[in-house]
Parts: sequence; structure tokens; C-alpha cells
Amino acid sequence: MKQTWMTALLMTALGLSACAEDFESFNTVSRLRVLAVQLDPPDVAPGEQAVATALVAGGTGDVTYEWSWCPLTAGSVNGYECLVTQEEFATALAFAGTGASLPAFDLGTDPQALFDYQMDGAALQALCALALQQQAPAFVALPSCDDRFVATLMLTVRDDEDEVTAVKELPLLFSADTGRNGNPSIGAVTFFNEAGIALEEITRSERVDVFADVPLTASESFIPAATNEVPDPVETREILFMTWFVTAGELAFTRTGYIDGETAFEDIQDNSWKVDDGDEATLYLVLQDERGGVVWKQIDVQVEGRP
Repeated sequence: MKQTWMTALLMTALGLSACAEDFESFNTVSRLRVLAVQLDPPDVAPGEQAVATALVAGGTGDVTYEWSWCPLTAGSVNGYECLVTQEEFATALAFAGTGASLPAFDLGTDPQALFDYQMDGAALQALCALALQQQAPAFVALPSCDDRFVATLMLTVRDDEDEVTAVKELPLLFSADTGRNGNPSIGAVTFFNEAGIALEEITRSERVDVFADVPLTASESFIPAATNEVPDPVETREILFMTWFVTAGELAFTRTGYIDGETAFEDIQDNSWKVDDGDEATLYLVLQDERGGVVWKQIDVQVEGRP
């Protein structure tokens, strides 16, 4: 039984493909987009609840939400189709251990979703180890089972014109004793002119400097997992990267980042922006750390004509 259920699920022929789209400039938001998905907390221990929230931008009319999760998918080339049903996974968990309580795969249609992790961590760990023994198709990424089982969180949003699906890793820790991650933070975002004077609004066709007050504590210290290349890792700060999105105009950088010991922390905080058209514009900042933490900031600005 241990070999049969997982092997059958992994070898399911799905025959799916990703939908093609006409892509605009990556950092320009002019139609429905999911710019980020946040889990709070970003990794979940047994007995905890995590709240999932999305930064949805550019939609027209009413936007609807459809949340779900899956322990094992067919990967991006097959549209993240879930390879196991809720009933099959519940049966496997019950076989692997006792006291398993499985959250519904369907997480609802509200703007936020609640994931209630009441599963038996030991049973999930045993099931994870079993999965690694299987022969999987090349398109299936089997989980690592060091201290967590990484499932997949999925969100589909729809408006009057478009449908967009976003996916995010859902790390399910086997124990609360595992080193935890927190979401980073962003403080105030300020615009400056060439003279260094702070601005409440920006002037059309004039480039302004943008400063995002990201605290150094956003990059938490942690000890990475050991690898063959680095068997004895030392404590380090997280890599941070910021993605900048706009509804109009041109940014100097679409992404900025910080790597401890290699880049200055100020590099992640600074950008510049020029808007040539329209009376209003929006800037979205999405800050992520290398362990799955994410936070964002939305700034709506007025664009004035030349004096």
C-alpha cells in the first residue's frame, strides 16, 4: 500500500498546458495582476494558523478570489494541477500516523484565506520521506524532508476581463522547534526632487528620486541548511530583493536587492521614477526575503503639470 498510492498519483497523465498571454512590460500594471502573496507567518508549525493575503492590482470591476492548496502538484508546465485528491491525502496521512486532521484543499473565496495546520507533524514527515522513495516524472518536484514539507498555495483571481493564477510555496514545519522566519517590513516611502526636497506630489516628465525606508532588521540572521558544498554553514543575514511596479511611467530599476557582505544596504532602498502621462499614478513595492517572507507598500500619487 505504501508504494502503490504515491506511485499511481505521481504517474497520472494530465495533458495540461499553461495558457499563453500577451505580456506587457514586467513592472507596468495596466490589467489584472497578482503582484505578491503573503503568508503570516511565512512558515507554519503544527497547531498554528496562517493567513494568506494577496496584493492584487489593475483589476476592472469586481474582483473575485479562489484560494486552494495542494501537497503535490504537476509543476508549472502542467498548470500546477494537483496530483492527489483530498480524500487520498487524508487516507495516506492516517496510514502514516495518528491524529491527522487535514485542512480542506478549498480555502474559500474571501480576499484572505486561513490555513489551519492541525495535521500530525510526525505523520507528515513520514509521508514526506515515503514520497522521496518514489519514481516521479521529470515535471514533478518531490519535496525535501529536512524539517518541513513544502506544499503549494494557489490563488485564482478574476475580473470583468481577465483571469490570473498565482502560486506560492506553503512550508509546513514538522515541529515548532524549527528555526522560524518572519515577514520583512517597509517603512515610509518618500519622493525627492533634484535638490533633495521631499515632495507630496510629482511633476509630469520630471524624474524624482524614491527612497523606501527598509530597516536593516528586515534581513534576519539565520543559519542556512547544510549542503554538500557547505556542510557547516555559519550564521548569515537573509538576502533581500525589492520589486518595483508602477501603473505609469518609467523606473530606473525594476528590482533592487541586498546581499550581506556584497552590496550596500542602501542599494535596496533607492530608485527613481518619471511619469510622462496622466494625472495619477501608483507605485507598488514588493519586498521579499530568501526564505519566503514578503511585505508590500502601495503609494498613490498625484501627477502635476509643468509649473
